[in-house]
Amino acid sequence: MADTDNHAADSGPSLPKAQYDLIVAPVMQIATKVAAVRGDPMLYNDMATMLALMAVVQALGECYLHDHPETDATLRKAIDAAPMGACLLVLGSENANLTPEQINDCMWSLNKATQQLIDAEVINPSQLQKAAWQIWKFLIGKERQDAIKHIMLAITTMVKAIDQYERDRDRLADSEAGPVSVS
Repeated sequence: MADTDNHAADSGPSLPKAQYDLIVAPVMQIATKVAAVRGDPMLYNDMATMLALMAVVQALGECYLHDHPETDATLRKAIDAAPMGACLLVLGSENANLTPEQINDCMWSLNKATQQLIDAEVINPSQLQKAAWQIWKFLIGKERQDAIKHIMLAITTMVKAIDQYERDRDRLADSEAGPVSVS
């Protein structure tokens, strides 16, 4: 994932429309639906779904770069920045109403959480990449409905795993804290 110590507005080169429509747009569409089903119509409020959005966009970007080894450095950089760019679109939306500092904090948190989830093996990069290849084949084959179904499956599977990890982590923290005494 990209480093977010710089200003939120500096997300690297823009992703051209053709690549955006292939790599980001369908994932953003499904992530928004998943967040709404989970009870929040605003994706920026659902960290688990934002994390899944980043992971799936990154995996699809890797598929694109694998299939297009001749990709020039500027486009390669834009594709590498696409996961963070997708989050910046969500967090920078008018509805989110976040300051640039808040956006930077959120981006830092998303990066840190992603690494924690990988370290805890909640996100398995090789499994995710396998799922991304399946999605990718549908996307480039213009089988959008099948691609959407598989994106939905990838995002909901990740979100459930993240939610379970958080519940387990919270239970462990509660059990380590011991009983609370009220005087």
